[in-house]
Amino acid sequence: MTIYLQAPGAKGNVSAEGYQDWVSLLKFSLSGIRRSVEQRTGSMYNRMSGPTCGMVWIQKLADSSSVFWFNASTRQQVISKVDIHFVTAGNPLETYMTYTLTNAAVSFFNHEQDEAEGNIIENLMLAYDTLENSYFPRSANNTQQSPVRTGYNVAQGVSM
Repeated sequence: MTIYLQAPGAKGNVSAEGYQDWVSLLKFSLSGIRRSVEQRTGSMYNRMSGPTCGMVWIQKLADSSSVFWFNASTRQQVISKVDIHFVTAGNPLETYMTYTLTNAAVSFFNHEQDEAEGNIIENLMLAYDTLENSYFPRSANNTQQSPVRTGYNVAQGVSM
């Protein structure tokens, strides 16, 4: 599995067909969507709070997009759209899951050295207004089916 990210102004080093200039990610994590549910005796209505949506955490090697991410974190820059694709390894690459963030902002940025490999690793956390997720299921004969989609608009507090 390979994870690629695309954002306006963030030119990465990926050369794979269909993903040229995207940013290659090492890790992706949606830090959780949670809600408070109370178990109060005699009060079962309106016992759930609205969801609290966690930020998206990504890890990547330092590359040609590093300056973009540093600037986005220090200049309070809003990134209109961030696309993240999970793709199969092999030829051709096939997307099997995507995330799209709108109006994203870098809320955390750091560099660290990977002592084992000697690489510089960047960790970022992205806040967002909306989060969309698509999953592309496979049939019994391994052909890609129509995507299953979901999403949440944090700004409006509604499912998409």
